[in-house]
Amino acid sequence: MPKIFSDADILLLANDFNHQAIKYLKYSMPTKASEYMISGTPIFVYAPEQAAVSDFFRENGCGFCVSHQNQEEIIKAIKFLIEKEDYRKEISKKSVQLAREKFDAYKVRKQFQSLLNNLINKKENYV
Repeated sequence: MPKIFSDADILLLANDFNHQAIKYLKYSMPTKASEYMISGTPIFVYAPEQAAVSDFFRENGCGFCVSHQNQEEIIKAIKFLIEKEDYRKEISKKSVQLAREKFDAYKVRKQFQSLLNNLINKKENYV
């Protein structure tokens, strides 16, 4: 999959807009988000505004977000991404950098282990 992702021109990360999906997506990031990010390919995020993935990509400037179900807005976004090579390079570079900082397996494991150790230490202090 990494080869396919990195060979693409643009990757689409799309989510549902129905009420049930939005309740779930507020607190959940798709696992493929980090896989897309490390590929170095620009990411087009089509997800509700309330979705965690929309917040993450918008706040970090590492993908192009459309947060409304609007055909004209989607068409404009695709044209923009096709025409603006410098912008595509910029968001791709940010994506790779952010993926390395936040989603590196070694770093994530180390942070998780540290959290567990802190919980154990707090529990031992209360006993």
